[in-house]
Amino acid sequence: MPSIFDGFWRMVKGEPLFQTEDASKQAEGDTTKPQQVSQPIVPQPITAPQSKPLPYVAITRWEHEYHGDNLQINLTLRNNSQETIELDRLLFLGQENDLDEVLDPGEAREIKAYYGDSLSSGSYTKAELWYKDCDRNAFGSLHTVDFHLNREGKYEVSRFHFLAPVRKYR
Repeated sequence: MPSIFDGFWRMVKGEPLFQTEDASKQAEGDTTKPQQVSQPIVPQPITAPQSKPLPYVAITRWEHEYHGDNLQINLTLRNNSQETIELDRLLFLGQENDLDEVLDPGEAREIKAYYGDSLSSGSYTKAELWYKDCDRNAFGSLHTVDFHLNREGKYEVSRFHFLAPVRKYR
């Protein structure tokens, strides 16, 4: 029976910790059977598959236009990604707009996002934008909306703030 030091010495040399009788005889010089040398297993580094960055589309500008008692809000959407994307739809101030627009990398486009009654409150605090990449993968970006009260006592958008991360939908 080998001692603990023999086992430790075998580990240092890369030999199996426990050996059968035949293996121990071979180690002592019994050469009736050819000695089999095993190569140590070298672990290969694990590499993550290359993934492309998620496309990022943001609301960069907004404009209010009053038409009597009605309000129209135009938004500028910018494609901040490295690939062409297709704008799908926008949910803003309770209205869902089908966009069906294509934006190249770095391109911006102005869209009519809202047309309706002037805002009497700032209760709609989110804007959701859905779009697709060239591979037809669906993504969404969420923005918070801040409002301020103008001189006429009507609410207007004062700021959009992008909430990271971009969400990928199936």
